[in-house]
Amino acid sequence: MQEISEQILKDFQARKNKTQKSKFIAIILNEIQKNYPDIKAYVQEGGFPKSRNIVVGDVKTADVIFTAHYDTAPALPFPNMITPRNMLLSILYAVIVIALPIIFIPFIFDILFDLPFLFSFLIRELFIVAVIILMLFGKANKHTANDNTSGVITLFEIMSAMNEEQRSKVAFVFFDNEETGLFGSKFFSAKYAKDIKDKPVINFDCVSDGDNIMLVHNKRLDEKHIENLKSAFIENGEKKVLFFNSSKAFYPSDQMNFKTGIGVAALKKSKLFGLYMDRIHTKRDIVFDRANIEFLTSCAVKFTDLYR
Repeated sequence: MQEISEQILKDFQARKNKTQKSKFIAIILNEIQKNYPDIKAYVQEGGFPKSRNIVVGDVKTADVIFTAHYDTAPALPFPNMITPRNMLLSILYAVIVIALPIIFIPFIFDILFDLPFLFSFLIRELFIVAVIILMLFGKANKHTANDNTSGVITLFEIMSAMNEEQRSKVAFVFFDNEETGLFGSKFFSAKYAKDIKDKPVINFDCVSDGDNIMLVHNKRLDEKHIENLKSAFIENGEKKVLFFNSSKAFYPSDQMNFKTGIGVAALKKSKLFGLYMDRIHTKRDIVFDRANIEFLTSCAVKFTDLYR
């Protein structure tokens, strides 16, 4: 991997608060200016809540848009487990890990101390607020190798692997505020709606922990783009590639804000869960499979060449 990728992996995995994001933005802009004078880079700022997206290249003239969110989540005591092909299991997990504690912990507290109804109600409401605050505004997770340091590094590796002609056909976008509700990509999509309406937007999110590379595309994606995806993203002996449209697999990430969006993620597989992702949003998010990044970089370059 190139030097900037190693630096991000080593020193800049926490990108949650304003100060952390500002330092990261400064590093990115400096890297582009120093090593890629053929492409412009700027910060697209605005929206609500205010996002600072980093845009590299010319969105209007690009044939392909590669994206990844750079913001990171707070450290949680439980992982955000995702099972894209089993929505029932995802819902059940959320109920067990989040909903049941919200219901039963205040209930147990109430039984132990025999509180009046009003006090019991207030405790339950305060507990719910505390959980929401922890999930949205808790202390930054220092371990984000998969979510989404892997996606950020993938963009830089693709950039580095391309020559000047290839880079002229691509725009790279680092989204802000994905973790709080896909707000950064929503703001970008609204501003550039006319410029990107027919272009494939390939979003890399959590691509370093698992040998099953899943590509989930919008149901309305043009067949030409789907064919190009299948021509470029070809599995090898180590990495398996799986293609689904969004009616067959649910992956909650920034590609959902684009009619031509394609989400890319790395998943593990088991008999019990099927395809799944775990560890993210916790201190256990430390798995960074460099082979995944190399594989996706190669596929992305091949995909871009199909638009010459």
